[in-house]
Amino acid sequence: MCFNSLQNSNFHDFRFKFATKTLLTITPRVNFEEMKISIFLISLIALEAGCMEINCDYRYNYNFHILDFAYYCHANDLKIAGDPVNVKKVTGNHKKSPKGAIYSDLDPRLFYVNCSLAYIKGDLKVVPQGLTKFFPYLTGIWIDYCPLESLTAGELKEYRDLDYFTIRYSKLKTLPANLFSNSPRLVFVDFAFNELVKIPYQTIADLKILKIAWFNHNPCTGKGVEGQATYKDFTDLINFLKTNC
Repeated sequence: MCFNSLQNSNFHDFRFKFATKTLLTITPRVNFEEMKISIFLISLIALEAGCMEINCDYRYNYNFHILDFAYYCHANDLKIAGDPVNVKKVTGNHKKSPKGAIYSDLDPRLFYVNCSLAYIKGDLKVVPQGLTKFFPYLTGIWIDYCPLESLTAGELKEYRDLDYFTIRYSKLKTLPANLFSNSPRLVFVDFAFNELVKIPYQTIADLKILKIAWFNHNPCTGKGVEGQATYKDFTDLINFLKTNC
């Protein structure tokens, strides 16, 4: 497993130092063929650097406000090594549906992780990449109590079918204006209980079917109902973000 290989950090450091030394050694001779090989080796190591294995406690019939996830992955065990985090393995026993059929990887619509509960080897500091390889019909990502400090639109590039996105109780300080440029179908976003001091109004302005947005309990939104909106309140929320965030 990739996680087992990444646990040997000394070996990984050796490979990186070897590739870097090779590149620096051959650069003065301008041997472009060797340079290509060295650059490829460094790139390969970088690609291998992030690895994540997930064990799912599969659950069903989760209702949250306007959303209804019939079946989802509740991560109860994560193993993380390196950065960025690429999901390489998902385990867990699928349950029977109310009609008796066994669910499969085609059925989960939501990925949920609570870092204060999961047994984690490493820190989940970015949105996991590659979830759709295992759950092709994923429409929701919910991350609680994980030490994410930043977020980019690129991290959501593969998640074009999201209708639900939540990162709460984390360490996010700013959001990019184009964060959801790849996820236009969102109906629910929640960034409550972070450390946000900058929330561009453009983050949600172009989400045409958005129905709920929560930014409360952040430094620029306050601790009350400010920074929250549901359904037709978005004009007020956008003006609030323009003024305060």
